[in-house]
Amino acid sequence: MEREKALMADPSGGGLAGEFLRREAEAAGAPSAALLVIGRILQGETVPDDEVYDALAEQDSLIVGSPETVRKKLRANADLGIDRLMCFQQVGALSQESVLGSMRLVGELIAEFDG
Repeated sequence: MEREKALMADPSGGGLAGEFLRREAEAAGAPSAALLVIGRILQGETVPDDEVYDALAEQDSLIVGSPETVRKKLRANADLGIDRLMCFQQVGALSQESVLGSMRLVGELIAEFDG
């Protein structure tokens, strides 16, 4: 947390991640846990998978979790009339096997909403 605060306060910009953090924090009033973790990843820090998951799972705008959790979030989006999904599944140091597995699982769930 201290590193993120230092990046956001860095008058030299703190690089792309610092700029990203500052803009998002200003828009939200304060940086979310997800924003802070993403900033750390953008700075090249290796963030443990469980910490990334915990931070992202708190965001209503992100769809992460068990198949049932993802199904509920997809249903909530579908009920709002959202009929397209853009997936960003490579976060942190996830292995190719994990990313491909995630893509497969999302594909299985999407089929439930098709048609």
